[in-house]
Amino acid sequence: MRFFYKVLVYSFLLVFSNNLFGQNSTIDSLNNKLNEVIITATKTERVLSSLPLNASVINKAEIEKTNATRLSDVINEELGLITVSDFGGGEGIQMQGLDSEYTLVLIDNQPLVGRQAGTLDLNRVSVGNIKQIEIVRGPSSSLYGNNAFAGVINIITDEPKEGFNGHVSSSYETHNTNDSNIFLSYKNKDFNGSVFFNKYSSDGYDLLEDDGLNTVNKFNNNTLQIKLGYDISKKFKVRINARHFAQIIDNIATNNLSGETFTAEDNVNFTISHKSNKLKTDFEIYFTSYFGDEFLDDELGNRFSESFYDQILLKPEIKTVYKIDNQKEFVFGLGNEYETLNRTYFVIEPKQNSPFIYFQYDYKPSEKINLILGGRFDKYKEYKSQISPKFSGIYKTQNNESIKISTGYGYKTPDFRQLYFNFSNSTVGYSVIGYNVVEDVLNQLIDEGQIA
Repeated sequence: MRFFYKVLVYSFLLVFSNNLFGQNSTIDSLNNKLNEVIITATKTERVLSSLPLNASVINKAEIEKTNATRLSDVINEELGLITVSDFGGGEGIQMQGLDSEYTLVLIDNQPLVGRQAGTLDLNRVSVGNIKQIEIVRGPSSSLYGNNAFAGVINIITDEPKEGFNGHVSSSYETHNTNDSNIFLSYKNKDFNGSVFFNKYSSDGYDLLEDDGLNTVNKFNNNTLQIKLGYDISKKFKVRINARHFAQIIDNIATNNLSGETFTAEDNVNFTISHKSNKLKTDFEIYFTSYFGDEFLDDELGNRFSESFYDQILLKPEIKTVYKIDNQKEFVFGLGNEYETLNRTYFVIEPKQNSPFIYFQYDYKPSEKINLILGGRFDKYKEYKSQISPKFSGIYKTQNNESIKISTGYGYKTPDFRQLYFNFSNSTVGYSVIGYNVVEDVLNQLIDEGQIA
């Protein structure tokens, strides 16, 4: 099966909380954390302590204690997660010992795009309106498909509270670094809405004056997020969640080259929900785009190099949760991912349609036992389709003690870069060619007499 990176992961976790924690205050703190609600692991609301999966939650209080301004700063404080810089200066995340391209990153349950060289830059995300960060470790392809090979990180943003609410905050650091946030919200019986704005800028700095480069270049970025909701009736609800991010970075390179990097990201999610006694159905249409353009000019203003990146993802999805009784719950969902990417060094503008279908059966035969069985089917045109099963279980022995077992099948498909990339460095003398275009490019090089 060409191009699939696969793994079959088994995990067994035995936790004896009473032996690990000797003070009641520590145990109380742990209990409060375990009682937090998480939705990422099962796509339904679950109490963390009852979840038969390796998952954790970083709540708002913990985020505020770090005094962080960007998501990468918060992730660095979490045990078992490592942020790494790519060649472009972006901060990606390593989970389960795997590179950042194997971790799915969501905002309000929807995926972010714009992975250059496989890395999704976490510095794009401000923490000013984050309610909590949900982390699921281990293959989650049974619900989320392709990129959830190492795990899933879901950033949940603040929801409006009853009445008028708002807060303003600002921080200032050396090198004229400023981070400012404004959050306003309103909620009544039928309507709710919120607006969040973040401005983050710095003059940059240079730790090595003789290398011709800046350690951090001057930058300026803005984030705007708007949430609107209306309850048509007790059963029908409509939600719109829109987010815009834009950033400009002043580039300085060796040989007296200078230029600019511009990036823009837009996300729009429209949701219609229907809820009855036993049935809850969500129909979502999600659109996201990521655009990047950068250039370098010489001292005379002549264009030395330029590159661009333009990606679009459209994802309609319908999900139904059927509560059979207090012991059994069934989740069923289907949808389609339509994706395009146009960038420098691509021979064509590739497009991909990937329909998917998934299910999950949640069974609680007793208060001590919970079993979850699920699976997902993803259909691909460029390579073989994939089935991803998963089984998890938990057995609670005593208070604060439980045994968890989980087995899952994860996979990673090649991205557009690995399939269609066509780059040659004539100075050093090497080429990077994607699988789908390698035959045509090699034949062209042979015809031109560049290779034998």
